[in-house]
Amino acid sequence: MKLETERVRLEPWRAEDWRAFHLISTDREVMRYIANGEPWSKTRTREFVDRQIRQFEERGFCLWKLALKDGGGEVDGFCGIQPLAETEDVEIGWWLARRHWDKGIATEAAREVLRDAFERAGLGRIVAIALAENKASLRVMEKVGMKYEREHVHRGIPVVMFAVAKENWAVRQGGSGQQVRIREAKDSDVERIVEITNAAFSVESFLAGKRTCENSVRLMMQFGDFFVGEEAGRMIASIYIERRGERGYFGMLAVDPTRQTKGAGRAMIGMAEEYFRKLGCNAMDITVLSLRTDLPPYYRKLGYIENGTMEFHPTRPLAKGVECHIIKMTKGLGAAR
Repeated sequence: MKLETERVRLEPWRAEDWRAFHLISTDREVMRYIANGEPWSKTRTREFVDRQIRQFEERGFCLWKLALKDGGGEVDGFCGIQPLAETEDVEIGWWLARRHWDKGIATEAAREVLRDAFERAGLGRIVAIALAENKASLRVMEKVGMKYEREHVHRGIPVVMFAVAKENWAVRQGGSGQQVRIREAKDSDVERIVEITNAAFSVESFLAGKRTCENSVRLMMQFGDFFVGEEAGRMIASIYIERRGERGYFGMLAVDPTRQTKGAGRAMIGMAEEYFRKLGCNAMDITVLSLRTDLPPYYRKLGYIENGTMEFHPTRPLAKGVECHIIKMTKGLGAAR
């Protein structure tokens, strides 16, 4: 048995694979955020491979051996699932040889592993853990649809835990294994963008009138871009993005109220972040209204932090006696992975 993507093969281990894998498990940069950060001995590397062989025989899944189809070696890392020690959870994990970093390979492999875990292995929930400093792995978790859940202690080491349930993953994939399709908006999309935005922002009852209109959206398109998310051919989300020097900005994120809390908003944010990473931007900025007390905690879970406030000058009447200001938030962006 093996799993495949466009660039990657994922397959069971052979006993002799430990030698090729040992080149990875002794690379200090690869091991930097693994346990205590120390390279593995030959014995530990052999034990790891033997354990994956046994797990595949017993459970039908493991931390699959990863090899690139083009330009890779005999073993280029691993990506797969295994029981998480001292819990009832199953975790997904990945390592890559350093020469394959920053190419999106971990994300590509992890998506296929999740598909197999939910569809073939029949699992209902998958978690992932990493040191909080391991920003690259945290980005992969976000991009495959996992959400921050809590802090956790793994074998005495403090880590953060992300998780995704099968039903949420299925929604993110469009309900049939197909990802929510995100594309740049066209002029013909403006009417639907306005409809989704006004419906999503109707919770802001402290402001009179509608959130936006077609003329406003077309004006914004002169300074930045809108992207839309589609599910089964129907637009369910939109987001505005704009490059501001070496920083990115997104705003007016809107999800059809019937599809909220299903992962579409997070998918749109992930797309925007990756878009600006590829442009070489070093940070993403957003603003939220102080009266939207639900939003700062949500964005904090995605890695955003408050970095200031601004006066709010509404273009629509604000309810009498209500005070509101703008909260500025930001998130650092690393290299595309």
